[in-house]
Amino acid sequence: MRTDLKTGLLSLYRDFAMKTGLTARTIFSVYDYMYDPQQLKFLMDCIQETSGVTGCCVEAGCGAGHTTVFLKKWMNAIRLEKTYFALDTFSGFVPSHAEYEVKFRGKSSGISSLFILNKKEWFDYSLRLAGVSGVTSIQVDVGEFNFKNIGPIAFCLLDVDLYLPIQKSLPNIYENLSPRGIIIVDDCKPDTMYDGALDAYKEFVDGLGMPQRIELDKLGLIQKPAA
Repeated sequence: MRTDLKTGLLSLYRDFAMKTGLTARTIFSVYDYMYDPQQLKFLMDCIQETSGVTGCCVEAGCGAGHTTVFLKKWMNAIRLEKTYFALDTFSGFVPSHAEYEVKFRGKSSGISSLFILNKKEWFDYSLRLAGVSGVTSIQVDVGEFNFKNIGPIAFCLLDVDLYLPIQKSLPNIYENLSPRGIIIVDDCKPDTMYDGALDAYKEFVDGLGMPQRIELDKLGLIQKPAA
Protein backbone atom coordinates (compact mmCIF):
# COMPACT_ATOMS: atom_id res chain seq x y z
CA MET A 1 0.00 0.00 0.00
CA ARG A 2 1.32 3.45 -0.90
CA THR A 3 2.57 5.43 2.09
CA ASP A 4 0.29 8.43 1.48
CA LEU A 5 -2.80 6.20 1.16
CA LYS A 6 -1.89 4.27 4.30
CA THR A 7 -1.31 7.51 6.23
CA GLY A 8 -4.65 8.88 5.05
CA LEU A 9 -6.55 5.78 6.11
CA LEU A 10 -4.86 5.73 9.51
CA SER A 11 -5.70 9.41 9.98
CA LEU A 12 -9.36 8.77 9.16
CA TYR A 13 -9.40 5.82 11.55
CA ARG A 14 -7.98 7.93 14.39
CA ASP A 15 -10.53 10.71 13.75
CA PHE A 16 -13.32 8.11 13.74
CA ALA A 17 -12.09 6.66 17.05
CA MET A 18 -11.86 10.11 18.64
CA LYS A 19 -15.37 11.12 17.58
CA THR A 20 -17.12 7.85 18.40
CA GLY A 21 -15.04 6.59 21.31
CA LEU A 22 -14.70 3.19 19.64
CA THR A 23 -11.18 1.80 20.27
CA ALA A 24 -10.20 5.30 21.46
CA ARG A 25 -8.49 4.01 24.60
CA THR A 26 -6.34 1.63 22.58
CA ILE A 27 -5.32 4.33 20.12
CA PHE A 28 -4.96 7.42 22.27
CA SER A 29 -3.98 6.23 25.74
CA VAL A 30 -0.49 7.44 26.60
CA TYR A 31 -0.52 6.07 30.16
CA ASP A 32 -2.03 2.63 30.15
CA TYR A 33 -0.98 1.37 33.58
CA MET A 34 -3.27 0.45 36.46
CA TYR A 35 -0.62 1.83 38.81
CA ASP A 36 0.39 5.41 39.46
CA PRO A 37 4.11 6.34 39.20
CA GLN A 38 4.75 5.84 42.92
CA GLN A 39 3.18 2.39 42.80
CA LEU A 40 5.23 1.43 39.75
CA LYS A 41 8.36 2.59 41.54
CA PHE A 42 7.39 0.50 44.56
CA LEU A 43 7.09 -2.60 42.35
CA MET A 44 10.48 -1.80 40.84
CA ASP A 45 11.99 -1.44 44.32
CA CYS A 46 10.52 -4.79 45.41
CA ILE A 47 12.03 -6.52 42.39
CA GLN A 48 15.40 -4.94 43.10
CA GLU A 49 15.15 -5.83 46.80
CA THR A 50 14.62 -9.49 45.87
CA SER A 51 17.36 -9.52 43.23
CA GLY A 52 19.54 -11.65 45.49
CA VAL A 53 16.71 -13.98 46.50
CA THR A 54 16.63 -17.39 44.89
CA GLY A 55 13.85 -17.88 42.39
CA CYS A 56 11.86 -16.43 39.53
CA CYS A 57 9.62 -13.40 39.11
CA VAL A 58 5.90 -14.03 38.61
CA GLU A 59 3.10 -11.78 37.44
CA ALA A 60 -0.18 -13.57 38.07
CA GLY A 61 -2.83 -11.64 36.21
CA CYS A 62 -1.08 -9.73 33.45
CA GLY A 63 -3.91 -8.63 31.12
CA ALA A 64 -2.61 -7.11 27.91
CA GLY A 65 0.96 -6.92 29.18
CA HIS A 66 1.56 -3.24 29.90
CA THR A 67 2.99 -3.84 33.38
CA THR A 68 4.78 -6.95 32.16
CA VAL A 69 6.71 -4.95 29.59
CA PHE A 70 7.48 -2.17 32.07
CA LEU A 71 8.81 -4.47 34.78
CA LYS A 72 10.76 -6.69 32.41
CA LYS A 73 12.42 -3.66 30.83
CA TRP A 74 13.29 -2.50 34.36
CA MET A 75 14.88 -5.88 35.06
CA ASN A 76 16.86 -5.60 31.84
CA ALA A 77 17.98 -2.08 32.78
CA ILE A 78 19.41 -3.27 36.11
CA ARG A 79 20.77 -6.43 34.48
CA LEU A 80 18.64 -8.71 36.62
CA GLU A 81 18.56 -12.09 34.94
CA LYS A 82 15.65 -13.97 36.42
CA THR A 83 13.03 -16.05 34.66
CA TYR A 84 9.78 -14.08 34.36
CA PHE A 85 6.46 -15.93 34.26
CA ALA A 86 3.24 -14.19 33.18
CA LEU A 87 0.08 -16.09 34.14
CA ASP A 88 -3.44 -15.25 33.03
CA THR A 89 -6.63 -16.78 31.68
CA PHE A 90 -6.24 -14.38 28.73
CA SER A 91 -10.04 -14.48 28.49
CA GLY A 92 -11.31 -12.57 31.51
CA PHE A 93 -12.43 -13.82 34.89
CA VAL A 94 -13.15 -17.48 35.51
CA PRO A 95 -16.99 -17.65 35.46
CA SER A 96 -17.28 -19.27 38.90
CA HIS A 97 -15.05 -16.55 40.40
CA ALA A 98 -17.19 -13.78 38.91
CA GLU A 99 -20.40 -15.55 39.99
CA TYR A 100 -19.11 -15.70 43.56
CA GLU A 101 -18.59 -11.92 43.54
CA VAL A 102 -22.17 -11.37 42.36
CA LYS A 103 -23.86 -13.93 44.59
CA PHE A 104 -21.91 -13.57 47.82
CA ARG A 105 -20.19 -10.19 47.64
CA GLY A 106 -22.90 -8.03 46.11
CA LYS A 107 -21.02 -7.00 42.97
CA SER A 108 -22.62 -6.10 39.65
CA SER A 109 -23.27 -8.91 37.19
CA GLY A 110 -21.31 -6.86 34.67
CA ILE A 111 -18.11 -7.97 36.36
CA SER A 112 -18.28 -11.21 34.39
CA SER A 113 -17.71 -9.40 31.09
CA LEU A 114 -14.57 -7.51 32.10
CA PHE A 115 -11.22 -8.22 30.43
CA ILE A 116 -12.67 -10.86 28.09
CA LEU A 117 -11.25 -9.23 24.96
CA ASN A 118 -7.82 -10.79 25.20
CA LYS A 119 -5.80 -13.69 23.82
CA LYS A 120 -2.51 -15.26 24.77
CA GLU A 121 -1.39 -14.82 21.16
CA TRP A 122 -2.08 -11.06 21.39
CA PHE A 123 -0.13 -10.85 24.66
CA ASP A 124 2.87 -12.65 23.22
CA TYR A 125 2.77 -10.53 20.05
CA SER A 126 2.60 -7.31 22.09
CA LEU A 127 5.73 -8.30 24.00
CA ARG A 128 7.58 -9.03 20.79
CA LEU A 129 6.58 -5.62 19.38
CA ALA A 130 7.90 -4.01 22.57
CA GLY A 131 11.22 -5.81 22.14
CA VAL A 132 10.73 -7.84 25.32
CA SER A 133 12.01 -11.40 25.55
CA GLY A 134 12.56 -13.78 28.43
CA VAL A 135 8.91 -13.85 29.50
CA THR A 136 7.13 -17.20 29.62
CA SER A 137 3.36 -16.76 29.35
CA ILE A 138 1.06 -19.46 30.71
CA GLN A 139 -2.69 -19.58 30.08
CA VAL A 140 -4.20 -20.81 33.31
CA ASP A 141 -6.64 -20.25 36.15
CA VAL A 142 -4.25 -18.91 38.78
CA GLY A 143 -6.41 -20.38 41.53
CA GLU A 144 -5.79 -23.90 40.18
CA PHE A 145 -2.16 -23.47 39.12
CA ASN A 146 0.54 -25.44 40.93
CA PHE A 147 3.25 -22.85 41.60
CA LYS A 148 5.64 -25.63 42.57
CA ASN A 149 6.03 -26.19 38.82
CA ILE A 150 7.80 -22.83 38.45
CA GLY A 151 9.20 -22.33 41.96
CA PRO A 152 11.10 -21.23 43.85
CA ILE A 153 9.71 -17.71 43.62
CA ALA A 154 11.55 -14.52 44.55
CA PHE A 155 8.89 -11.96 43.63
CA CYS A 156 5.22 -12.25 42.72
CA LEU A 157 2.75 -9.58 41.67
CA LEU A 158 -0.69 -11.10 42.23
CA ASP A 159 -3.20 -9.02 40.28
CA VAL A 160 -6.27 -11.18 39.67
CA ASP A 161 -8.71 -8.77 41.34
CA LEU A 162 -11.28 -11.15 42.84
CA TYR A 163 -11.60 -12.93 46.18
CA LEU A 164 -11.60 -16.59 45.13
CA PRO A 165 -8.52 -16.75 42.88
CA ILE A 166 -6.48 -14.82 45.45
CA GLN A 167 -7.80 -16.86 48.37
CA LYS A 168 -6.97 -20.06 46.50
CA SER A 169 -3.57 -19.06 45.10
CA LEU A 170 -1.93 -17.23 48.02
CA PRO A 171 -1.13 -20.35 50.09
CA ASN A 172 0.35 -22.04 47.01
CA ILE A 173 2.46 -19.02 46.09
CA TYR A 174 3.66 -18.49 49.65
CA GLU A 175 4.62 -22.16 50.03
CA ASN A 176 6.93 -21.80 47.02
CA LEU A 177 8.22 -18.34 47.97
CA SER A 178 11.89 -18.21 48.94
CA PRO A 179 12.92 -16.74 52.30
CA ARG A 180 12.92 -12.91 51.98
CA GLY A 181 10.79 -13.26 48.86
CA ILE A 182 7.96 -10.78 48.31
CA ILE A 183 4.34 -11.08 47.20
CA ILE A 184 2.38 -7.97 46.24
CA VAL A 185 -1.39 -8.34 46.13
CA ASP A 186 -2.95 -5.58 44.03
CA ASP A 187 -6.31 -3.89 44.65
CA CYS A 188 -6.18 -4.12 48.44
CA LYS A 189 -8.49 -1.16 48.84
CA PRO A 190 -11.91 -1.14 50.56
CA ASP A 191 -15.24 -0.29 48.95
CA THR A 192 -14.22 -0.92 45.37
CA MET A 193 -15.30 -3.40 42.72
CA TYR A 194 -12.21 -5.48 43.48
CA ASP A 195 -12.16 -5.29 47.27
CA GLY A 196 -12.31 -9.08 47.38
CA ALA A 197 -8.56 -8.84 46.91
CA LEU A 198 -8.31 -6.97 50.22
CA ASP A 199 -10.47 -9.52 52.05
CA ALA A 200 -8.42 -12.44 50.74
CA TYR A 201 -5.15 -10.67 51.59
CA LYS A 202 -6.25 -9.85 55.15
CA GLU A 203 -7.48 -13.38 55.79
CA PHE A 204 -4.19 -14.84 54.61
CA VAL A 205 -1.80 -12.61 56.56
CA ASP A 206 -4.00 -12.81 59.67
CA GLY A 207 -3.84 -16.59 59.40
CA LEU A 208 -0.05 -16.42 59.34
CA GLY A 209 0.03 -14.02 62.28
CA MET A 210 1.72 -11.41 60.10
CA PRO A 211 1.00 -7.67 60.09
CA GLN A 212 -1.17 -6.21 57.34
CA ARG A 213 0.96 -3.92 55.18
CA ILE A 214 -0.98 -1.94 52.60
CA GLU A 215 1.43 0.26 50.70
CA LEU A 216 0.50 3.28 48.57
CA ASP A 217 -3.23 2.91 48.97
CA LYS A 218 -3.71 -0.55 47.44
CA LEU A 219 -0.60 -2.78 47.37
CA GLY A 220 -0.78 -5.55 49.94
CA LEU A 221 2.75 -6.66 50.83
CA ILE A 222 3.76 -10.08 52.13
CA GLN A 223 7.43 -10.84 52.77
CA LYS A 224 8.54 -14.28 53.87
CA PRO A 225 10.86 -14.20 56.87
CA ALA A 226 14.49 -15.12 56.40
CA ALA A 227 15.21 -18.77 57.09
